[in-house]
Amino acid sequence: MHSASQDVVEQSLRYDGEPSCAAALGSSPCAGAAQDPLCWRREVAAGNEGAFANECEVTLTVEANMTAPVYFYYELHEFFQNQRIYVKSQAARQLRGDDWPSLGSYAQYLGSECVDSGHDQCTTGEVPVDGSVPTRYYCNPCGLVARSFFTDTFALEDASGAALAWSQDEVAWPRDREEKFRNTSSGNRFNRRTALENALVTDPDFIVWMRTAALPDFRKLYRRIDRDLVAGETLTLRVRNNYNVTSGGSKRVVLSTMSWIGGQNEFLGGAYIGVGALCVFLGAVFATVEASRRARRKAA
Repeated sequence: MHSASQDVVEQSLRYDGEPSCAAALGSSPCAGAAQDPLCWRREVAAGNEGAFANECEVTLTVEANMTAPVYFYYELHEFFQNQRIYVKSQAARQLRGDDWPSLGSYAQYLGSECVDSGHDQCTTGEVPVDGSVPTRYYCNPCGLVARSFFTDTFALEDASGAALAWSQDEVAWPRDREEKFRNTSSGNRFNRRTALENALVTDPDFIVWMRTAALPDFRKLYRRIDRDLVAGETLTLRVRNNYNVTSGGSKRVVLSTMSWIGGQNEFLGGAYIGVGALCVFLGAVFATVEASRRARRKAA
């Protein structure tokens, strides 16, 4: 495991502290106190992608040869996705597109699952809070995890300025894509979404975000690059800097290859060896105690 971990090539770059990215964050329409997970998707749907005031560029030089596939992650520090109320604040049945018998039962379910998230305070959506001409809708998706979705987006360009081809395939787990995050339709009486909401819930990036991290420093898979990267190669990282972490966190991007045990993580191998040694030791202790008990019984 140590050898396999050492074979992994990994490189990270912090970008939120770059002057151009810090300036871009200030002009982002999504960087306010109330994060809107649909914000950048509304801009994309309006046909405006590619020319934003909140875009910044960072130069990245590849430090060592990386053999394809190369995995591109974003990494957050001091972001506590493991907080109990935060983890619980999501509605699994809503996310997988289940229908409901009545508006009352739907509202009761969201109120119990989407804790402290203002689940009935959205200004757009398909399901109104009441039966009259509405000004408020039930958020779909609701919950603190969904409403804090990571809205930075990335693109990589080679030295010639051409976009580096990468793939979103296999970013999210197949079971999540096929069973846990599904579209809703007009056939659903009280769990319907707009087209943009459906696009969000079934987006692999959103699905990856919804699988919460156990530790405050974590990374999540964004894309897979299916070509080798050569040491000394210069890449331009284009960032739409929307996500505000200036209260104490930080943001990085990570390029990494994989081994048969995954990424560069020697802790896993050490943990396996430590737990295995503990089990052998306890097994020996229990065997000795049992042998001693049988010897005393026989002597008696």
